[in-house]
Amino acid sequence: MEPLHADDPAGFGPYQLLARLGSGGMGRVYLGRSPSGRTVAVKVVHAELANEPDFRARFRREVTAASAVSGAFTAPVVDADPDAPSPWLVTAFLPGLSLQDAVERHGPFPPDSVAALGVSLADGLAAVHRAGVVHRDLKPSNVLITPDGPRLIDFGIARAADGSAITQSGMVVGSPGFMPPEQAGRHESGPPGDVYSLGAVLTFAATGSGPFGEGPMHAMVYRVLHENPDLGRVAEPRLRAVIGACLNRDQAGRPTLPTLVHWLSRIVPEDTSPQSTGWLPATVSAEIASRTQQVPQGPVRLAATVPPGSPALQAPPVGRRRALAIGLALSGAAGLAAAGGGWWFLNRDKYRWTWETEWGDIVDSPVVTGGVAVIDQVWDRKHTVYGLDTDTGEERWKSEIDGPVLGVAGAQDGAIFLYGGVRRLIALNAADGKETWRLPITEAGRGVVTGSGLIFMRRGDPETGDPGIAAISLATRDVRWHVPAGTSVFPPPAYANGVLYFAADRTLIAIDVATGKPRWTSPGKTKLIGTPVVAGNTVYVSSEAALNALNTADGKLRWAFPNTASKGVSYGWIPTVTDRFVFIPSTGGGLNAIDVDTSAQQATARWTFSTGGEVELGPTKQHLLSPVVHDGVACVFNGQDRLSGVDLAGGRRLWEHRAAAFQDELPVIAKGGVHLATKDGVLSVEPKSGKILSRTEGLKTARLSAVGDRLYFAGGDADRTKPDRACALDPPTP
Repeated sequence: MEPLHADDPAGFGPYQLLARLGSGGMGRVYLGRSPSGRTVAVKVVHAELANEPDFRARFRREVTAASAVSGAFTAPVVDADPDAPSPWLVTAFLPGLSLQDAVERHGPFPPDSVAALGVSLADGLAAVHRAGVVHRDLKPSNVLITPDGPRLIDFGIARAADGSAITQSGMVVGSPGFMPPEQAGRHESGPPGDVYSLGAVLTFAATGSGPFGEGPMHAMVYRVLHENPDLGRVAEPRLRAVIGACLNRDQAGRPTLPTLVHWLSRIVPEDTSPQSTGWLPATVSAEIASRTQQVPQGPVRLAATVPPGSPALQAPPVGRRRALAIGLALSGAAGLAAAGGGWWFLNRDKYRWTWETEWGDIVDSPVVTGGVAVIDQVWDRKHTVYGLDTDTGEERWKSEIDGPVLGVAGAQDGAIFLYGGVRRLIALNAADGKETWRLPITEAGRGVVTGSGLIFMRRGDPETGDPGIAAISLATRDVRWHVPAGTSVFPPPAYANGVLYFAADRTLIAIDVATGKPRWTSPGKTKLIGTPVVAGNTVYVSSEAALNALNTADGKLRWAFPNTASKGVSYGWIPTVTDRFVFIPSTGGGLNAIDVDTSAQQATARWTFSTGGEVELGPTKQHLLSPVVHDGVACVFNGQDRLSGVDLAGGRRLWEHRAAAFQDELPVIAKGGVHLATKDGVLSVEPKSGKILSRTEGLKTARLSAVGDRLYFAGGDADRTKPDRACALDPPTP
């Protein structure tokens, strides 16, 4: 949930609005209250849909049918006005947790819980079908688990909106991986189609993924039409057989709903009540209980954090930019439940601030420098860079960039660096956002390396054009020196203590940045493919054959550890170095811990921990499986679905949490806790015990970074492919 905005009405019909619950393709959903005091969900159709030809007639027919639905496992319709300027529908408010969120946070359900879920949903679908309505969009996010049992939501209404869309564009309507083949093939989908979708939903509940995995829409449609579902991970034979029958490609071969209830009931333990939470895994039941809390007694509206009349409150009609501060007036709003995509109320005591784009997307996570969080917003291929106050989230400045921008490359000494396309580097003043200079570059790399008042970049020799690396003065933009590399393709360099380390083919070169003269060169037998990492008196660099540890004083090899990188690639694992261990992953999902002070020329791992994930090298994946270390524990995300705590002494797993996150996410340490950006928020854990300290919910997050004791990240609603919000979070102290 989140507060009402200034442009939200006081109510629709006799229903008073209290807060926002969420939004979707059809419209916006509000928390409301009826004249009798009943808490309800008010769904309001988007104006553009309401203006489409024939939409109101379709909407009216579907509302009439949905109003006739009654059953213990559906969300009953309370009221509707299809003739209003913005048609609206009122249903009972169901606090709870979607099946998608439950499985992503707590893992797959055991077989008896899956069977109990199937019995309840089959009963709910039977009620929908008796009313002459076909759901047509049954998926994990449309199954709500409440204290009174599972409920089907958005039945029938999706059909009204979808029917209009089909008439206009012939699009495939439904959710990839959960729609039946007849629907994927753009044919009429009736009640047997809902049975098919139910089988796909039960597969998700039992395994954590749908029967056809994940992928883009066109790939999923192809799999549904031409491939067999993957049920190998459904362990219980009877449950696997029932689900397989539901997923029969032939509609006539699928079981009826009464037959399905009969089959599944044999798997459900006796005395199991579906109208409770006793059939659920204990952790899911506990979270649902925590969400069933008090709703606001009156409307809660967004309070501005900037003076009325300021530009931040006068965005264009299409704009959505706003700063939400934690000190809002929330009288009576404590302990609000989450339902239907709400996120802000669940986390209002955790976020320092959030900031939304006026329009478009955020390119990456905020880059913080000099008390400013820098945001790169793109809309219609035009970039605007914003500087936000790190304490309040208020806009200090904005700078519109002409021409293409590939993103914020970094920040150093009060300057912000942007890649302006692939051939220029732009510097902005962090204090006011004004452009200070531009430099031509050979190509855009992965970040900017600076030090000793210089910026180091790949660049051809000014006279001969030979490829190499150049040092350019940040003050005058003059080229101080140029060192040939013999190749134009090499990993980004590393700077430390007045020395630049860069890999040129098979040779690591240490350059005195004051003179541009090599201090030493260290030739190897195979190509160097990783960015050097400097720690203490050692520089570490990956080659095609090994991770090499060299003395920073003379470049002599101290030890080497066999590398699992593939030959011929131009990127390799980047190690994580602590005071005791060097951590380097392997493509099989193993995390190797090597003693920093090993005396063996051919080093061996002190221990290897299996993370349970399988990752491959790639240009943006060099840090995958990189752990963070705190209080004797290495915390590592496996790139797929779990965060683990590993005992440094022996490599033993201390704890593990299921965490659905993007593959390239890395944990960070702040305030003594370990934090991970997940697809549903930020997970914060005490490293030693594995105790969950905090969990923000309802906002897909990415690219978490820690600056001091504060966390910064980009986020967006679950249905967005790119973030549209920047957030700052003050994590709890263990």
